[in-house]
Amino acid sequence: MFRVIYFVSDPERVASFYEKAFGAKRLSPPIAQNYPSTEWIQVQTDCAEIAFHKLTNETPELKKPDIAFKMVFKVDDIEKKRKELKDMGVEITEIIQSDHTRICDGWDSEGYRFQIADR
Repeated sequence: MFRVIYFVSDPERVASFYEKAFGAKRLSPPIAQNYPSTEWIQVQTDCAEIAFHKLTNETPELKKPDIAFKMVFKVDDIEKKRKELKDMGVEITEIIQSDHTRICDGWDSEGYRFQIADR
């Protein structure tokens, strides 16, 4: 996998969230699509591109698709990253120990679930 596409109501707001929360770098100009910058924003993380594509013609509550996946971000210090996210106002779960991995889930500015893990 090299890219994840999220369909969102406000690409700028969500891209800014991932830039601030995880240090994603905006690709300018976007390299994958020929959309106006208000409708398509791409960012690069350490291992994949994330594209935020604007949904149209519906309210955000109705157009948010049900998704069977979430993005997982590897972090070196899960306590530190969890605190940073919590300080940003992000809703985030407690850290769970699972075998040799510690994880917790959060929700981005569109209400999509993501996970941080120290594996």
